[in-house]
Amino acid sequence: MKTIRRDSQVLLLLDAAVAEDRAEWIAHWSASKSRRPHDHPGFLEAMSSPGERPMAIACLCEGRLLSLYPFNVLDLAQLPFAQQLGNSPGVDVISPYGYGGATFEGDDADRQTAEELLEYALHSFFAQMNVVSEFVREDLFTEHLAPRHDGEHLVQQQNVVVDLRIPMEERWLRYAPKVRESVRHAERAGLRVEISNSASFLEPFLGIYYDTMKRDHAKDYYFFPLDKLQHLHDSLQPYGELQYVLVFLQERVISAQLLLLSADTVYSFLSGTDAAYFKLRPAELLKHKVVEWGHQRRYSSFVVGGGLKANDGLFQFKRAFEPRGLMDFWVRRVVWNKSQYNLLVAARKKWEAGMGRTWEPEPSFFPAYRADSAVERSQEVI
Repeated sequence: MKTIRRDSQVLLLLDAAVAEDRAEWIAHWSASKSRRPHDHPGFLEAMSSPGERPMAIACLCEGRLLSLYPFNVLDLAQLPFAQQLGNSPGVDVISPYGYGGATFEGDDADRQTAEELLEYALHSFFAQMNVVSEFVREDLFTEHLAPRHDGEHLVQQQNVVVDLRIPMEERWLRYAPKVRESVRHAERAGLRVEISNSASFLEPFLGIYYDTMKRDHAKDYYFFPLDKLQHLHDSLQPYGELQYVLVFLQERVISAQLLLLSADTVYSFLSGTDAAYFKLRPAELLKHKVVEWGHQRRYSSFVVGGGLKANDGLFQFKRAFEPRGLMDFWVRRVVWNKSQYNLLVAARKKWEAGMGRTWEPEPSFFPAYRADSAVERSQEVI
């Protein structure tokens, strides 16, 4: 644990691999306002890519937590092209899969203090860590975030959020007509839905999820192994921050979803459906039952999410559950060491040329030195 003290202010850099740091991290997370599930070290451990190291910055003033910022750290020395730059080419900071960013834990009077503390912590710790770039997938609910003004701040796409506070009768009428018809169709077909945080639901969920990823030709990253998801379960289930949703046709599971829960929000996380039963509309029934479940338990919002890309078929499916519930999903891209960033781009280009390939970074990807080649992509399109 690295500590910076400034009068009554304490800044901590926590490493999930260190038992004392992990316990401190969980204690601050447990006391946070929203207990965003993506901020628990167990979530980062379960969702991290090979070589990533879960860490967090905590900012405290007079013993009170003002901000908690979890992230993954990737040592760039692991990348073959970066080895041209010596043993210490720097590290990247990446927020975990889903939603992240530094939380704001104070009241309105604390907002400026939280901003100043976070800025000081980032500059101090990131300099010590030799951070080259930082990529943040921000929380949809900006009131949950400590203010930041650095880097590029971009809308990645829109996400669908269902307001769970309105009466279910009104909610039903706000669904697109095709959703209402699909739910009725599924109910007439005799489908039933069970929602539970029991570990016995994990493997049935995974069976459906893996089959869906194979059908969609998903990248290897999305085939989360059982031991990783068991770790996620063990980390979040004791806090009531995880639920499985299974849709049954008689005794057969035909659709499934993993939900994550904060203090006031239900997050759609991983899901899948058996293609042989699409016509029974199990996915629509599943979403409807999650809306009912969240409303009954007085959650405020159900984050249904977005598509694989802007306005695709998946996004349109989700939007049908709340046509008026669109929120911008923002990302933040910060270059902390511009000269090293440029050297890494040049090193990647040189390394690719040595492999007989022409490489130009995909313009939309950050950081550029870890991007696919825009040249290869254009050739694939042709």
